[in-house]
Amino acid sequence: DKQGLLADGTREELLQNEVVLIVPKEGGRGITSFDALTGDAVAHVALGEPKGVPVGQYSEEILTKLGLLDGIRAKAVYGSDVRQVLAWVASGEADAGLVYATDAAVEPSVRVVATALAGTHKPIIYPAAVLKDTKHLDTAKDFLAFVSNDKNKERFAKYGFEVK
Repeated sequence: DKQGLLADGTREELLQNEVVLIVPKEGGRGITSFDALTGDAVAHVALGEPKGVPVGQYSEEILTKLGLLDGIRAKAVYGSDVRQVLAWVASGEADAGLVYATDAAVEPSVRVVATALAGTHKPIIYPAAVLKDTKHLDTAKDFLAFVSNDKNKERFAKYGFEVK
């Protein structure tokens, strides 16, 4: 968009995601909030590696904003991607973890106990647009209309996305 590569009027913020706190479906050590992560009952908190994993960057931002990062640093285990964080919590290797709502929605072995509040991290927005130099402008616009129709918005919502 900044480089002027998009067809005029086609960019839209299609979807939004959230960061959620998850625990194993069975158990959870009484964790019901982000604040509980600093408690003695929690031994391991799974996070994405903040240097290279986007959900790790959001997680660090959230925990810093909530004043909790220093209190859980010794308990943190860092995954190479969000799926590893999800797997550690699903298997019970970690007591809790921070992942995207969309990842939690498709993993039956975890449950969401809290959602990061607006303002604790940058919004996670998935935009869509048509490139202006496409040879198939009408087809691309039709596809954009298709993915943003009401039926597909319902599908996206089913998998944990907030539909814009």
